[in-house]
Amino acid sequence: MSEIALLAWRGRAVPWVEISADLGSGHLPMWVLRGVEVAGLAWISQRTPVGFAADWPVWFVWPLAFLAWDFSFYWLHRMHHAVPLLWKVHAVHHQGETYGLSLGNRNAWLSSLTSLPFFVPMALMGFPTAAFVGVGSVHYFVQFWNHSALAGPMGPLEKVMVTPTHHRVHHGKDAPYVDCNFGGTIVLWDKWFGTFRRALPEFPLRYGLEGNTLRADPLAANLAPFLAGRRERGNGIREGRGRSAVGISGLLLFTLLLHYVRQSHLWTVPVRASWVAGVAAGTWALGRWSERGVRGAWIWLALGPALLAVFAMVLRSPWVGAVALALAIVFALDRSGRGIPS
Repeated sequence: MSEIALLAWRGRAVPWVEISADLGSGHLPMWVLRGVEVAGLAWISQRTPVGFAADWPVWFVWPLAFLAWDFSFYWLHRMHHAVPLLWKVHAVHHQGETYGLSLGNRNAWLSSLTSLPFFVPMALMGFPTAAFVGVGSVHYFVQFWNHSALAGPMGPLEKVMVTPTHHRVHHGKDAPYVDCNFGGTIVLWDKWFGTFRRALPEFPLRYGLEGNTLRADPLAANLAPFLAGRRERGNGIREGRGRSAVGISGLLLFTLLLHYVRQSHLWTVPVRASWVAGVAAGTWALGRWSERGVRGAWIWLALGPALLAVFAMVLRSPWVGAVALALAIVFALDRSGRGIPS
């Protein structure tokens, strides 16, 4: 949210609809399947006949797990660009045409399932599940930060870490930038295996995929790579009025989802099920709003306030009001157009 506010304050056009599409492209199914990934690795780790890492001291296991996770991710990422079936999953992340923090949340529903095999060696070595989740969380935070649109060169860290400077090149869609800079946190893997490249002055970075129709409907975005070459339904993201309102709504929905993840263990099963259904319906409505205009807008306007009201009643907290106020401030700073599309 801070990045969006700074972009708006500097007078740069905020890609509201694309931000909403990024946040809605895969959060619910992806997070459920990430739980499946962790559970699968835990099951393997507990039943492995090797398991020598389980006997090592903690001070040694965790740094080694950090390196092993990042090394595994490098090959995971590289193979998702090289193997056609894996690319169809990973392509969702590269559909975004605007580089920013929201792009770090744009992931495919199936990404955790196709990632799991690459971490199996860590489970076979006996790395504890807590170490896998812990170091993975650190790596994912770094990867999120590496999608920053505002961060510049980071001095000496550029030599050892993947930074936004490096990762922007990975998202370039022109020939000099295709299939490079696969590292997650440590840039040395790319340098050692010959996949490291820098931005070239003669080739300004352009993001996205050639021939791709950017979709705001999360189901369409995840299915599009598998339907390449077939006739697609829908015309992609609409231009015109209403972009700010879509983006603000997408931010609000995603923020509520994050709080649901934090608090859901305190709720009854019917409340959790209703909330998940509401978030899923809201995500779909925002996608329809972005692509179809006023019909989707009225679906969201009917659903969004009800979702917010239920959330406020369940939590009995002023937190919802604080979030709404923050989003209103960002909305006021934006200069890219407001209102419900006509």
